[in-house]
Amino acid sequence: MVEPTQVQILRDLVYHQPELKVNPYHTLDLYLPPATSTPPPVLVFVHGGFWNTGDKAEHHQLTASLCHQAKVAVASVNYRQTAPNQTPMLRFPCHLEDVAHAVGFVWAYGEQFGYNSQRMYLSGHSVGASMVALLGLCPKRYLAPVFQDHYPDADWSHLYQCLQGVIGIDGIYDFPLLISTFPHYRSRMDLIFGNHPERWPDASPRLGEVLPDVLTDKHLGRLEWCIVHSLEDELVDLPQSQDFIQYLHNLQYRVVDACHLSGSHDGVLGTSALVETMTDFLHHSSSAKAP
Repeated sequence: MVEPTQVQILRDLVYHQPELKVNPYHTLDLYLPPATSTPPPVLVFVHGGFWNTGDKAEHHQLTASLCHQAKVAVASVNYRQTAPNQTPMLRFPCHLEDVAHAVGFVWAYGEQFGYNSQRMYLSGHSVGASMVALLGLCPKRYLAPVFQDHYPDADWSHLYQCLQGVIGIDGIYDFPLLISTFPHYRSRMDLIFGNHPERWPDASPRLGEVLPDVLTDKHLGRLEWCIVHSLEDELVDLPQSQDFIQYLHNLQYRVVDACHLSGSHDGVLGTSALVETMTDFLHHSSSAKAP
């Protein structure tokens, strides 16, 4: 990927500050393409790392290249992480709640930063894909509380209506299946959930209960999905994405199957093929939904 030269970057914007001191995990980097007469859509990108590693700065090349090539604003998000011997121990869904706060921030500040927050996309890698998928499928459970806390006079469903699509990259959509396939991940799951495997489905988009208001919402026909997976991924196997695609089809979502890329689990993020796949999806989706 070519390093873009015409991308404005606003680093370490604080999207949530529950305490007086700023937490660096409650920040995001905002990438803005050159201004035009029409404000661009915005994509929120969430890194992976199994909820205990990773940082938005590691994905600068991907987010800057996507901003440059697709001509979209990109918000690259940090979120709190779980660490051994942490006091108090941070458990799921705290990480997802942070991402929901970031999405609310991006939605609220579109006019100030010059992008169109009425046309918002979510994307994530690995557990980042898990989290954005949960936001897309279960907005009332995860987005509504955040929205109502910060914007009590507004209708939270308006934020949901602004979501145009979700891009999952080498995601984990079924954690019980993951542990069945890769038992050595069990210790990392116990760090995040304690010794409570009965809670794993709560983080599994393919196993979660999709609330009736989403299934019957007229927006269902508009929200589009792009599921990306590398055939060379050594950490998350292909059935995670294949089974999730079938699950989305069963819910009557429109899905782009992009399970043909190359590169390791993390290496795929540095490929031009990923940027091209995401750009094609964003442009097709945007043109199809343009008023």
